[in-house]
Amino acid sequence: MKILQISKKYINFFLLCIILFNLILISHRMSFNPGLFKESLSPGAGLKQSMHGNQYYVFDIKNIIDEYNLKDFRLSNSFNHKSRNQRPVEVIYPIKIKENSINLFLYGEEIHKDELEDCKLIKKIKKISYYECK
Repeated sequence: MKILQISKKYINFFLLCIILFNLILISHRMSFNPGLFKESLSPGAGLKQSMHGNQYYVFDIKNIIDEYNLKDFRLSNSFNHKSRNQRPVEVIYPIKIKENSINLFLYGEEIHKDELEDCKLIKKIKKISYYECK
């Protein structure tokens, strides 16, 4: 009977090894990137990896906001197409959208005359134009 008696420590160690081995196999199959795990607590970690190719305009908005130290902004009606207005809100948080902000962002070449009254173009990066309105 002593031969069949195995210490609980050995059983726990064996189970732990099986679990770790399975985690390694799963992470290998899923192409887990350990670099993302290391950077998970840094600001903006995994942000670029979570964006689709057509959503990189958000980084242009973020760069302009950082460059000009904007406290608030508003998005033109050109952002209402296909939920383009959701990503900037998520990425640029805690900077808030305000309807009466003097800082206006326009997407693409679509110009709405009523939105750009008394507005001056400050900067343009690819598809994003930053206007300051009075």
